[in-house]
Amino acid sequence: MNRFFVLACMGKFAYASWKSIAGYQPGSKVTDHNAIDLDQKAIEIALSQATINYQDVYKIYSEGGNSKAYAKFTVNALAVDLKKKSKVVGSKSGIQGSLKADFKKDATEIEVLYPVSESQELYVDCKVGALSPVPAGKVAAAYEPYQYKNKCFQNEVLQVTTNGSIVSLNATAEPTNKAGRTLRGFSTKAGDLMFNKGDKGCKGASNRVGDGCPYLDFTMYKNYYGIMDYADNLVSAAINAKKTGFTTADANMDFGDANVIGKAVLRKEVIKKGTAYMNAYMYAIREFEDAIDDCKAGCANGIVSTGTGCNKFSTDAVHAWDEGVAFYTGSLEGPKEGGDKKGVLSYRLAEKRCANFKTCGKQGNSLTGTSYVNTKLFNKIAIGQSKLLMGQCDVVRPVLREMVALMSIPLIQGTLRYAYKIDRMAGGDKEKGEGAIFAAAIVPRVHHCNAADGNMIMKHMKIGALSTSFSSVKSAFEKNYQCMNITCAEVGGLWNKAENKYYADAGPCSAGGTSAATGGTTIEEKEKLPGWAIGVIVAVSVVVALCGAVLCFVIFKEMKSGEATFGKLREGRDAQVNQNQPKPQGVGNTA
Repeated sequence: MNRFFVLACMGKFAYASWKSIAGYQPGSKVTDHNAIDLDQKAIEIALSQATINYQDVYKIYSEGGNSKAYAKFTVNALAVDLKKKSKVVGSKSGIQGSLKADFKKDATEIEVLYPVSESQELYVDCKVGALSPVPAGKVAAAYEPYQYKNKCFQNEVLQVTTNGSIVSLNATAEPTNKAGRTLRGFSTKAGDLMFNKGDKGCKGASNRVGDGCPYLDFTMYKNYYGIMDYADNLVSAAINAKKTGFTTADANMDFGDANVIGKAVLRKEVIKKGTAYMNAYMYAIREFEDAIDDCKAGCANGIVSTGTGCNKFSTDAVHAWDEGVAFYTGSLEGPKEGGDKKGVLSYRLAEKRCANFKTCGKQGNSLTGTSYVNTKLFNKIAIGQSKLLMGQCDVVRPVLREMVALMSIPLIQGTLRYAYKIDRMAGGDKEKGEGAIFAAAIVPRVHHCNAADGNMIMKHMKIGALSTSFSSVKSAFEKNYQCMNITCAEVGGLWNKAENKYYADAGPCSAGGTSAATGGTTIEEKEKLPGWAIGVIVAVSVVVALCGAVLCFVIFKEMKSGEATFGKLREGRDAQVNQNQPKPQGVGNTA
């Protein structure tokens, strides 16, 4: 019997159970990934204190606590090798986790991942890491950026199921509860995940022939800054009051300088925006790239998961795609399109900037409504998801190029906004910090198009800039809109809400640039999920649902009677059914 239908009958497969992320319907469980924004929120809380404890900030940044929670045990020496993902059950706590990695015979330490729920609000029962205890007046909950100890492993006997047998391990003390996914790790691991090649593909990932390493976007940033961990280098320098170590001298910023070190408001803007708009931003793009790497064409419809040369990786591809959405958006945005003002990652930046540049709404010409960027980006994300499911792997790459172009717009808007504030409105340390980090997050993309223009922007916006000319920065950007696959209309102009008009010299440029999706010079409706694709997916889902209902009836009848209702048919045709029966996958949100 096809495993999907058995799971469906038992209530263990439920595509609809994956809760939406700001209107996007994921096709897999990414609640744990989506919670990385709680680390970002914890950093922002630490930075909001009257006196900032930078050591605490660094610990949250580097050790995390909210994503990929696990318990590290000291145990008696292992008698056998243990395999990654083996089931682990605590004899006292009753928690059923899984091994985080392979552990060899004679090892005295093991790491056990906590189970993750489908519910975002209840996604995990234990998370500690470097998080602060729950403050007075706050509720202890998984969705809060604090420690949560509802149900944690104890000093207990662990039952590990490996190779069909159960191994008992005696813990020698209480485990240490840590986190395996951090904002710092997004940058420190970037080289092997996005650039360095192994003997076949990405060195730190799947290392498969055909993998896309080095990835285009990461390469732009690596080439500009000269180092792989450029994002961590900048954020860590701001936290620890040091000078950055970029090989591109003109990009370096010195946070240990006597004129900077004591300016907490400047440093904290660089820190909290760097972690969100450099570390997490690039890693989101990495997951979209990884989804294309995971996609293997071969099936007629990309949905069937058996057969020679078939697209058996379609679900893996969609899972990586979902991870990209999670790292761009985060749990605090909630399930609805337009998100929630509590959000702290790149999705929220697009919402904030659209109100500043009059680029909200589906036409990108309003001060209210969901941002044009997120509206069109999530449309593209849904299209990419459907194409991955259909096995149209190569077609996804141009979709991703359009997505990345859209994702760059809020970074340009941020740089322009603070350039104006510094130059025309006597902006102080806060504005200089914000301007510097927005520029750092986008200049490598401009530099890739035109080195002189990229250098011009950095010269005027970096920490320690001798002066800032808004006109020079604006001109340098606009010369490269066409290369960056965006338009003047998509970027908009800096809007003066009080006077109901654009600020002087800050309106949208009148020409230049290519639409991120249409090739035109004005904002137009971008590609929607094709009607035929929706029809195919819906039709397959309906057929599968009907077949599933029939097969569930058969299964339960067999269970009740003890007889195989279609025994002879199954014996003769089981292999053929397993090979040809379509399996439903996630359907992209076309909102």
